[in-house]
Amino acid sequence: LKGAFDLDSKVAAITSDISANWRILHDHHCGGYARVSPALREFILAFQQTHQIPLDPVYTGKALFAVHQLLVSGEWNPEQPIAFVHTGGLQGRRGFAWLS
Repeated sequence: LKGAFDLDSKVAAITSDISANWRILHDHHCGGYARVSPALREFILAFQQTHQIPLDPVYTGKALFAVHQLLVSGEWNPEQPIAFVHTGGLQGRRGFAWLS
Protein backbone atom coordinates (compact mmCIF):
# COMPACT_ATOMS: atom_id res chain seq x y z
CA LEU A 1 0.00 0.00 0.00
CA LYS A 2 1.30 3.38 -0.96
CA GLY A 3 2.12 5.50 2.08
CA ALA A 4 1.07 2.92 4.69
CA PHE A 5 4.29 3.08 6.66
CA ASP A 6 2.48 2.51 9.97
CA LEU A 7 1.78 -1.09 8.93
CA ASP A 8 5.24 -2.26 10.03
CA SER A 9 4.61 -1.42 13.68
CA LYS A 10 1.03 -2.73 13.59
CA VAL A 11 2.05 -6.10 12.15
CA ALA A 12 4.98 -6.32 14.58
CA ALA A 13 2.59 -5.74 17.49
CA ILE A 14 0.19 -8.52 16.52
CA THR A 15 2.93 -11.01 15.61
CA SER A 16 5.28 -10.41 18.53
CA ASP A 17 4.87 -14.01 19.76
CA ILE A 18 5.66 -15.51 16.34
CA SER A 19 9.19 -16.28 15.29
CA ALA A 20 9.09 -15.43 11.61
CA ASN A 21 11.20 -13.53 9.14
CA TRP A 22 8.93 -10.94 7.52
CA ARG A 23 8.95 -7.44 6.15
CA ILE A 24 6.58 -5.16 4.32
CA LEU A 25 7.81 -3.95 0.96
CA HIS A 26 6.65 -0.37 0.48
CA ASP A 27 8.19 0.30 -2.94
CA HIS A 28 6.13 -2.01 -5.16
CA HIS A 29 2.80 -0.17 -5.44
CA CYS A 30 3.41 0.93 -9.08
CA GLY A 31 2.04 4.40 -8.39
CA GLY A 32 -0.78 3.55 -6.00
CA TYR A 33 -4.11 1.75 -5.85
CA ALA A 34 -5.34 0.66 -9.29
CA ARG A 35 -2.47 2.51 -10.99
CA VAL A 36 -0.60 0.56 -13.63
CA SER A 37 2.94 1.33 -14.68
CA PRO A 38 4.08 0.35 -18.18
CA ALA A 39 6.41 -2.25 -16.63
CA LEU A 40 3.54 -3.81 -14.64
CA ARG A 41 1.35 -3.96 -17.73
CA GLU A 42 4.11 -5.64 -19.74
CA PHE A 43 4.77 -8.14 -16.93
CA ILE A 44 1.11 -9.11 -16.54
CA LEU A 45 0.60 -9.65 -20.27
CA ALA A 46 3.82 -11.67 -20.61
CA PHE A 47 3.04 -13.77 -17.52
CA GLN A 48 -0.47 -14.56 -18.75
CA GLN A 49 0.79 -15.48 -22.21
CA THR A 50 3.51 -17.74 -20.81
CA HIS A 51 1.59 -19.43 -17.98
CA GLN A 52 -2.09 -19.03 -18.97
CA ILE A 53 -2.77 -17.70 -15.46
CA PRO A 54 -4.80 -14.48 -15.35
CA LEU A 55 -3.60 -11.70 -13.07
CA ASP A 56 -5.26 -8.49 -11.98
CA PRO A 57 -3.32 -5.21 -11.98
CA VAL A 58 -4.72 -4.06 -8.63
CA TYR A 59 -3.52 -6.76 -6.20
CA THR A 60 -2.11 -10.08 -7.34
CA GLY A 61 -0.37 -8.76 -10.44
CA LYS A 62 1.50 -6.17 -8.39
CA ALA A 63 2.46 -8.71 -5.72
CA LEU A 64 3.79 -11.21 -8.27
CA PHE A 65 5.56 -8.42 -10.16
CA ALA A 66 7.31 -7.49 -6.89
CA VAL A 67 8.42 -11.11 -6.41
CA HIS A 68 9.73 -11.12 -9.98
CA GLN A 69 11.62 -7.85 -9.46
CA LEU A 70 13.20 -9.09 -6.23
CA LEU A 71 14.35 -12.29 -7.93
CA VAL A 72 15.73 -10.52 -11.01
CA SER A 73 17.56 -7.93 -8.90
CA GLY A 74 19.23 -10.66 -6.84
CA GLU A 75 17.71 -9.42 -3.58
CA TRP A 76 15.97 -12.77 -3.29
CA ASN A 77 17.79 -16.00 -4.11
CA PRO A 78 16.07 -17.87 -6.95
CA GLU A 79 17.39 -21.13 -5.47
CA GLN A 80 15.33 -20.64 -2.31
CA PRO A 81 11.72 -21.81 -2.37
CA ILE A 82 9.02 -19.15 -2.44
CA ALA A 83 5.34 -19.80 -1.82
CA PHE A 84 3.09 -17.37 -3.65
CA VAL A 85 -0.62 -17.88 -3.17
CA HIS A 86 -2.85 -16.60 -5.96
CA THR A 87 -6.09 -16.09 -4.05
CA GLY A 88 -8.17 -15.02 -7.00
CA GLY A 89 -8.91 -11.35 -6.83
CA LEU A 90 -9.65 -11.24 -10.52
CA GLN A 91 -12.41 -8.69 -9.97
CA GLY A 92 -9.56 -6.17 -10.16
CA ARG A 93 -9.36 -6.86 -13.91
CA ARG A 94 -12.65 -5.05 -14.54
CA GLY A 95 -12.16 -1.64 -16.03
CA PHE A 96 -8.86 -2.46 -17.74
CA ALA A 97 -9.69 -2.84 -21.44
CA TRP A 98 -6.18 -4.09 -22.23
CA LEU A 99 -6.97 -7.25 -20.24
CA SER A 100 -9.99 -8.20 -22.34
